[in-house]
Amino acid sequence: MLKDALLDAADAEHTYRVENARKYLAATGSIEARKAQATIDCEHLMLERLRKDAKKEFAMEAVRDARQALSARQSLLKADADKVF
Repeated sequence: MLKDALLDAADAEHTYRVENARKYLAATGSIEARKAQATIDCEHLMLERLRKDAKKEFAMEAVRDARQALSARQSLLKADADKVF
């Protein structure tokens, strides 16, 4: 799950950056106008990239939660084992 989310996010970032650069180079006008036009032209790719980043963050948070739960269980088991011995 996490691996797929990370790879999907990386692919989306790559696709967005390359296409944005192409659109920037194809645009005319001032630097700011070219940036704005490239962003508009790549809006669907930007949205896809943001959504995949969100999925990546969700997967990473699930891993962090699982680690914390495991750590809490280990602490409880250790405390219980210390009582027995």
